[in-house]
Amino acid sequence: MQARLAVVMGLTTAVWGPVFVLVYLAAAMPWAAAVVAAGTVYLLTVPWVLRVTESTEVAGHHTASALWFVIVGLSVFTGGIESTAPPWLVACGFLGMAVGGWRPGVLWLILSLVTYVGLALGHVAGVPYGEAPESVSLWLRTTGARPSWPAWCWCSSSSTTSCGVASTSRSCSCRPPTAPSRCFSPT
Repeated sequence: MQARLAVVMGLTTAVWGPVFVLVYLAAAMPWAAAVVAAGTVYLLTVPWVLRVTESTEVAGHHTASALWFVIVGLSVFTGGIESTAPPWLVACGFLGMAVGGWRPGVLWLILSLVTYVGLALGHVAGVPYGEAPESVSLWLRTTGARPSWPAWCWCSSSSTTSCGVASTSRSCSCRPPTAPSRCFSPT
């Protein structure tokens, strides 16, 4: 039963790959499209891996690693921790557990948490992640999508800060939820 699930999960996910490649190409994000295309090709090898290794645990690792690769790649090219991709890292543990058992699930959960922390530390350290085109960012903001950074932290690349002070550089501000200010606006 797990072997069938491994094949179905891998191939189902791979079927959606071309759709998202087209979406990212239409959004003028060729690097994101390339990451999704590479992940799709990688997922198409799940049946082969299962046949060669005869291990659902290895197939679980293979499937979860493909998802991790795509999520991290999209995060790097679309804003790091501020991207909409990092929250999807939680799916790596679920996918690893569903396909391969509890060991792959726990391993991919830990790796996903370390990756999430790494993306956050990269943000704090000023790592220059790629950014989505302004039209895509505007679409994400108008549809209610929010960055994965904690609710009391935000970054603004607009020409003014939340207090109305003119600024031309990208600025980030974090305040703990217990110390709000009158100009605090996480939107």
